[in-house]
Amino acid sequence: MFGLDDTAGSMGPEARMTTAHRVPLTAPEAAMLLRDGGVADPARRELLTQVVSGRGDAVVATSVHNTDETDRGSLIAAVVDDRPFLLDTMLAAVRRSGESVRFVDHPVLPADGERPAIAALVVELESRLDPEALGPLEDRIRRVLLAAVAVVDERAKGMWRIESMLEAPGTENEVGALLHWLLADHIVLLATGRYALRPGGADGPTDGTGLLAPHASDGGIRSWSGPLPGGDTLEIEPPEPASVAAIASGEPAVAGHMSRRSPVHRSARMQELLIPEHDAAGGVSGFVRVIYLLTHRAEAEPASEVPLLRTRLDAALSAADLRAGSHDHKQMVALYDAMPKDELLAIAVPELVSLLEALMRVAPDEVLVRVRPHGDGRTASIVVAIPRDRYSPNLREHVQALVTERFGTDDVLAQEVMGDEAHVQLHVVVHDDRGIRQVPEDDLARAVLDLARTWVTALREALVEAEGDEHGRLLAAHWGPRLPEQYRASVAPEHAVGDVLALERLRRSGEPTHVALRQEDGPTGQVTRVALLSRRTKAELSRVIRILEDLGLTVLEERPTRVAGGGDEMWIQDFGVTGPDGGPLDLEACGDRVAACIMAVWTGQAESDRLHRLIVTTELDHERLEVLRAYRRYRARIGSRYTESFQTRVIVEHPHTTAALLDLFELRFDPSVARDEAAEEQLRTEILGQIDAVASLDDDRILRNQLGMIDATVRTNAYVPGRRTLAMKYRAADVPALPQPAPLWEVYVYAPHVEGVHLRGGAIARGGLRWSDREDFRTEVFGLMRAQMVKNAVIVPAGAKGGFRLRDQPSDPTELRAAVESAYVDYIDALLDITDSRDGDTIVPPPNVVRRDADDPYLVVAADKGTATFSDTANAVARRRGFWLDDAFASGGSHGYDHKALGITARGAWESV
Repeated sequence: MFGLDDTAGSMGPEARMTTAHRVPLTAPEAAMLLRDGGVADPARRELLTQVVSGRGDAVVATSVHNTDETDRGSLIAAVVDDRPFLLDTMLAAVRRSGESVRFVDHPVLPADGERPAIAALVVELESRLDPEALGPLEDRIRRVLLAAVAVVDERAKGMWRIESMLEAPGTENEVGALLHWLLADHIVLLATGRYALRPGGADGPTDGTGLLAPHASDGGIRSWSGPLPGGDTLEIEPPEPASVAAIASGEPAVAGHMSRRSPVHRSARMQELLIPEHDAAGGVSGFVRVIYLLTHRAEAEPASEVPLLRTRLDAALSAADLRAGSHDHKQMVALYDAMPKDELLAIAVPELVSLLEALMRVAPDEVLVRVRPHGDGRTASIVVAIPRDRYSPNLREHVQALVTERFGTDDVLAQEVMGDEAHVQLHVVVHDDRGIRQVPEDDLARAVLDLARTWVTALREALVEAEGDEHGRLLAAHWGPRLPEQYRASVAPEHAVGDVLALERLRRSGEPTHVALRQEDGPTGQVTRVALLSRRTKAELSRVIRILEDLGLTVLEERPTRVAGGGDEMWIQDFGVTGPDGGPLDLEACGDRVAACIMAVWTGQAESDRLHRLIVTTELDHERLEVLRAYRRYRARIGSRYTESFQTRVIVEHPHTTAALLDLFELRFDPSVARDEAAEEQLRTEILGQIDAVASLDDDRILRNQLGMIDATVRTNAYVPGRRTLAMKYRAADVPALPQPAPLWEVYVYAPHVEGVHLRGGAIARGGLRWSDREDFRTEVFGLMRAQMVKNAVIVPAGAKGGFRLRDQPSDPTELRAAVESAYVDYIDALLDITDSRDGDTIVPPPNVVRRDADDPYLVVAADKGTATFSDTANAVARRRGFWLDDAFASGGSHGYDHKALGITARGAWESV
């Protein structure tokens, strides 16, 4: 469909629009608008081309069109001289028609000489209209754009009329102040008009502006008004008889709602203000009617400071007999300020007092409903006060639907205001041209209360069931309001109980993190939810996903929730995952192990890699898998031909053999398990049988090497409570494929933050410990140990050497020394965990360590590169642990020779030579 408005030449002498002297677009200008407008889509560009070329000197040219592409929505195009309000007017009309917008283009051709700027508007709808619906929508679009033209072009005259009323009698007080307030950018002026009083009513409008501009005999500027197809109308209704009567009786001003919505700018109820005009004798001869919408700036200002509204508040406070400064006085003012200003202007003071007092009395967990029919019998204002902890945007939609159903009309507008501390208020205006139904307030209130049984209410009930009445209510009161709407929309209250208990534990304990797992029914079946709860800082998404994927889980989505308030900020990051088989995890079988693993990795107690897949597919946990990780890492340090990732794949792909290997390790080294050589040998035989059945030679070697590492191990601190590192002592000659010449003993220290070795050439051996920054630090230390063996050849102790490296150095250089010293302490602790001590002549084995070698109490260390000032630190560790050598454990401390100060270092020796 294609339509043009009345041409400028047919608008009549009353039309004061800039389009009266329209300059049609030249062909080059039309081409420029199309070329530079940025309308790239061919279909939208073609329609706009048709409208531009067919416009001529029309005020507004419009077209609504279906393309040949049946999967596309209908297209709307309009061309008009550029003005404010065009686009939002057009979009409001589209939505008022029940349609949704998919895409908008809005190119503007700049002004040039006498020609004004030209605006083009192109909209694509979500749906494809039936052919018979194209004409009515095109008619509506054309007419609302003409209405916008009338409003904008007549604004200056309308504002001048308001200014001129300031000189009339009776406008020196609040009425005049209100007019000044309206003029200060507080309204979108839609129309003004003059009316003459007559017995029983008023005649008019005359000398109208905007939407009340004169109706020329040939259509003219008023060609936008009148009925629309489907029963809607753009007609401006006359003033209500009650309002006219109030003016005639001497009221200084009458304000109120209008029954119809604005066709311009936004689809809100229009408001009107009637100001009396007087004849020469001082009598009321008529009135000026101002039709407007309040701006957002006006809505933001406190009503108690707005002219006319402030006097209505004073009257309400006086009628309520409230003492200034009292709690009730302040509460009534706050409630008044929260209410929509158009409602405050329209409601009578006695009704206002009754409403405010009712809002003040309503209990925190009660719903209040008040219905106020308007004088026209076709409109009603409804105030609904809902407990704040039960309110949500979803509830607002449900209440609006309830009002629509009970009043039998879909012409319903709802506005949300914050109300007081306990309640949120919904102010609803409902209109029906057939007349408003009578709906009892109590019935409506009960229906709203049923709707308002909120997520928070259900959470409180679930917490009371889980934790008892008093504690459950306290938890619900503290955490329920802090859980935001998007969390409530996605997590069932009974599932949120676990999150609330975890949040409470974090709050009370000061722990940084907690992990919880649960099952949830999703749109395609059941999925497992993994919730990571943390304090203050949201977890890095890529890191969390890597941890989950290392467990063999597929991450489907993340639902992050910021829990603020209460003096602390916490995060719930809820991940939907499926297991390796594509289904939910068996939480009864592996849930605790998975949660413990995630927690350990997140807090730095464990390293994450694909070995953790075995946690889901077997009964292994992350602490037992740490043993295999340490063996794997050590083999990489001695130069294994297989990468760590390849070794990991082999270990994961042979879960039964892997579990048997760890069972063997447990039989050999768990101090709580009775020694049973026959059981060990039987299990070793079973493992070898499983390895013999492996088809791949590489897999065979890797699994045999894992078995060989267990056999070569003679001590470990794996079962020492509270350890920060894992230490393994090897009989080096038994380590598979160890580069030669091998030391007598080798200790490997592993942790997520530090890694180290200690090599000894004999039972009695000494040598320095160094901090290394090399990835191949074991090769470095091995070479130094061999050199130490040569240097110590003429003394009793054989050569020894140790070294450690930080797994992740701090980015700030000033923090490096502290990090190195801390890692050094952990490294020393690990060595002493598996070293015998003495009590006189008695050997004291280390606690919780199974020894599969002879007594070994001799461990003496010295300073070296990077540790020259750490001897006192090492001796302090020895003293803390009660190690028999005490401050003789490390040479070069404050009770011996300071190696650094006296140059007793490799560099000092070189310089001496």
